[in-house]
Amino acid sequence: MKARLAFTCAMFVAASASADNTMMMNKDEMKWGDVPPVLPKGGKITVLNGDPFKPGPFTLRLMMPANYKIAPHWHSKDENLTVISGTLALGLADKMDGKTHDLKAGGYHFLPGKLRTVAGNS
Repeated sequence: MKARLAFTCAMFVAASASADNTMMMNKDEMKWGDVPPVLPKGGKITVLNGDPFKPGPFTLRLMMPANYKIAPHWHSKDENLTVISGTLALGLADKMDGKTHDLKAGGYHFLPGKLRTVAGNS
């Protein structure tokens, strides 16, 4: 099963907003693209608002195929993560050791910047 996530982190697709910086978008208006090369192939990503290349908040979504694994890493900024569908296995570790916590659809996770994490789904 694919897991869809909404979270803040780095990404490589731009989103557009109105002149007053408000954003309204339906699911069919989201422009999905391949994940950047730092992530395993097969994932898809879209920016919902903000600009990941500039200071300030932004929101994106990541769609991961079954058995997708993200190696240990960290983000420079705090991250708020919500699982939209499927199950995401999250671990706070420097290696993929199988010690994870399953977040199911509707689940939420706050991760302070610079804390090491691993992620995957089944």
